[in-house]
Amino acid sequence: MSDPKLMDRAELEARFARAGLTLSKAQLDELHGVSGYLQQWVDIVNAPREMAAEPATIFAREPT
Repeated sequence: MSDPKLMDRAELEARFARAGLTLSKAQLDELHGVSGYLQQWVDIVNAPREMAAEPATIFAREPT
């Protein structure tokens, strides 16, 4: 399985700025390196689900 596509650096920095986070260049570099995984996580968390859905199941690892 290949790594997810990295987010655009400017978009990533803008998202953190909107969240009110002040990050160093080193922190931004590290987060940019895993930004594809961060975006996958955001997509999972924001996905519509039933009210009764168990929280633990939204983070279950997909079989490979």
